[in-house]
Amino acid sequence: MSDRALVAQDIPRLPPAGTGLGLVRNTEQLQAARRQHRLEAPRSPVSWLLEQGVIGTQDVERARPMLRPGEPLEMTLLRRGKIDREALDLARAASLSVPFVDVKRFRRDPKAVATIEASWARTHEVLPLCFDGPVLVAACADPSDVELEQILGFTLNRIVELVMARPDDLQRAIVAAYGPSEDAPTQRLL
Repeated sequence: MSDRALVAQDIPRLPPAGTGLGLVRNTEQLQAARRQHRLEAPRSPVSWLLEQGVIGTQDVERARPMLRPGEPLEMTLLRRGKIDREALDLARAASLSVPFVDVKRFRRDPKAVATIEASWARTHEVLPLCFDGPVLVAACADPSDVELEQILGFTLNRIVELVMARPDDLQRAIVAAYGPSEDAPTQRLL
């Protein structure tokens, strides 16, 4: 068996989507996750990984001597193969008490998408997903960006709540929602 297969075998399964702990894929899951996250106290990504049983205390103790200067412990765990990228993303979202949204599969409300101009969405890397009553829920890579949330709320004159998405998935979803940028290179057919 390859080293990669052994590492993958050692990584415990994450909670299923829709439990408030996993990757959110639709509006109903998002609403449930937002309610649950409001009730949870923020905690470190490593604490969340321990609570979910993704890693054990032995993994943490073995990773500590491997820490690089300025590197968060969760990055050391990723580098050592004790967690995968999805576990890291979910742990970071949990540490901020926000849902982590799979923007590739999330069915966006066209009315929500229309609240922000394409150029603004691209520049600020934010994607409106849906409304929850008067609240516009929008995905970004860093939902702790208070300035982004405030500017968006002020510009739209509404309450905005940011949720987390993977940066590369977010960029592709913005293109899917708004079309390619006018500045994007075009391919010529010969």
